[in-house]
Amino acid sequence: YIRAIELLESINDDFDRCNQLNYLQHAYECLGNLYCYTKQNEKADRTYTKGIECDGHGSVVNLLYKRGVCALKEGHFAEALQDFSAAISKGPNNWKLLMYRGICYFHLEEFQNAICDFTEALLTESKDLSELNEFSRKFIQTFSCFSEMEAKHKAEILELRAQCFEQLDRFDEALADYDQAISIHPDDGWLYYLRGKCHADKAFSQKHQAECNHIPVDHAHAIIEYSQAIEDFSRALEFGSDTRYARFLSSAYLSRALAYEKENQSDLAISDLCKCLTIDRETDDVDYTYVYNTCGRLLMEYEAYDKAVLSFNKLILTYSAPFADNDITLEMALNMRGIAYCKLGDYDQALADHYLAIKLAPHSPYGYCSLGEDYSAMGQYEKAIENYTLAINIDEPISQNGSYTLSQRSKAYGAIGEEEKAQEDLKLAQQW
Repeated sequence: YIRAIELLESINDDFDRCNQLNYLQHAYECLGNLYCYTKQNEKADRTYTKGIECDGHGSVVNLLYKRGVCALKEGHFAEALQDFSAAISKGPNNWKLLMYRGICYFHLEEFQNAICDFTEALLTESKDLSELNEFSRKFIQTFSCFSEMEAKHKAEILELRAQCFEQLDRFDEALADYDQAISIHPDDGWLYYLRGKCHADKAFSQKHQAECNHIPVDHAHAIIEYSQAIEDFSRALEFGSDTRYARFLSSAYLSRALAYEKENQSDLAISDLCKCLTIDRETDDVDYTYVYNTCGRLLMEYEAYDKAVLSFNKLILTYSAPFADNDITLEMALNMRGIAYCKLGDYDQALADHYLAIKLAPHSPYGYCSLGEDYSAMGQYEKAIENYTLAINIDEPISQNGSYTLSQRSKAYGAIGEEEKAQEDLKLAQQW
């Protein structure tokens, strides 16, 4: 092709100039394609540009399209947008040009413009070739970018438009597009994931708007949305192993559990929390600290201590030994797991967790307070008082925790018959 270009450029003036430009333009296009296929996008871009400068009888549209694709692959969205727009302006619209320009708008976060292009692409599938000249007819029949839209491309456009709708908080329109895309590709786990995420985002957005406007949150409606999300994330896991599927399924169960909690449906909340904990994440590198921590906290509130221990076990296992000092999240997880063990009567495990929590954060009052709880439960009230006192004397604001610790030390004093000290602690606790 390089030799052909050299010959075409050297041909004398008596050669038909129009044909010369067309052949030259075609040679540049073929050479550009070779560069493109071998992933030499910069060379392909320069070659397509030379072909465009030949200004032949129609294939400039295809060259603009291909140069735009090169720019898109390189992440030069503004440049690609210019090429696709120029190609669209030079001939009848076709769905692929509109789709690619929509993708550029999407990456440039011009979502409304993207929606317009994607919508037009879905309405523009094939052209009436009889209205075009012979050169254009042959060109359009040759290149696939002007062929009839295939189902997979329609699904892709619907997916992209749905994501634009979602960015604009137009969730119902987004869900309608996802429904259509899934009807075309019912075995595509990615589409189920996206639709599930849209349901979850819709529930979260409605909750956020209600809180901002100081109106009651519709938890019942949130439960419906999260139920749809859970169904979609579960389907996504059936068709693929993307770690996001498990992560969002876990989050959806947790979110629905929180909604059930607000609706005073504790049994359903506990059920969802347990499902959240059983999701397999062995191959996942995502930090689930928030999920495990929240599950454990809620299960503690429901007095489901054995299940709370499982949640805190999973959280603590995400840490690699040796543990870093003063890690507040780990310290609190150890404290909470120790409290759960204490409630279950496993005092050895409770003491082990609380001593380790103190070792990690020796200047925090919580571990000492928890030790006080352990020794009180074991009937060793002198040791309990000793640890409650250490918690109270730590030099940091303890506010409500101080009030609780004082009231617990008061009970310990009462248990050993020191009523004066018990009353003094109770009075101080009430002052807090």
